[in-house]
Amino acid sequence: MASTAVHSSMATSFVYEDLVFAVTTIQNQMNLANQIIDERSNNDRDVQRQLASRSFVFIDPFGYRIEEQFADHWNMGKVVKKFHKDMCPKYLQSWIRIGLFVEGNVQAFKKIDLKKCVSQYLHGQKFIAYGEISLTLLNEGCQLLRECSLIVLLNEKRENLVKKVRSLRGPRQSNSEMTKEITLKVCQPDTLMEHYKDRWIKGKDFRNGDTIFSARLYKPNSGMIAKHDGIK
Repeated sequence: MASTAVHSSMATSFVYEDLVFAVTTIQNQMNLANQIIDERSNNDRDVQRQLASRSFVFIDPFGYRIEEQFADHWNMGKVVKKFHKDMCPKYLQSWIRIGLFVEGNVQAFKKIDLKKCVSQYLHGQKFIAYGEISLTLLNEGCQLLRECSLIVLLNEKRENLVKKVRSLRGPRQSNSEMTKEITLKVCQPDTLMEHYKDRWIKGKDFRNGDTIFSARLYKPNSGMIAKHDGIK
């Protein structure tokens, strides 16, 4: 019985390794074919015109829209890297991420999405540059309610950020909670203290007219603290 089990395990192992090898070989062949097509299309406009393609709309970190054409065989990971490199300033590239922009909402890419081809997306699909900031939500006594990451746009202002923070409380909010003020502050690296109350006191007010960019929240280790009055 033990011998049978060992042979079965070895057979399964060989089948898995063969499958991985086959998949890797196919991927390498596809990459080589795409490289050859790209080289030919770069040197021959007739080839460019013959290739099926579609245009995408990219919204850069500052809200400007750029439309660009991509061949259907391109890998989406390559498209995202090109947008990230060509259209995002170097000082923002470590913070900026690229996501889908659907009906006014940002949708983060999944790893499997980056392996898809351009042809699997609609003509005119919108993509957007966004970032994430760490958020600490406190009650009126500076006690912790929640810590999380918040998806934001570089030019996002206080009013919209307050709406996002309020939505974190979910539908369980009472009418009184919905009307209570939410105050925002920015916490820079030198004010990351152990106690939330100390962190709140040392934080810098995030006022009307401020944006993620003006508050430099794209900097490493920067974060935002929100205090929801009326919640004990």
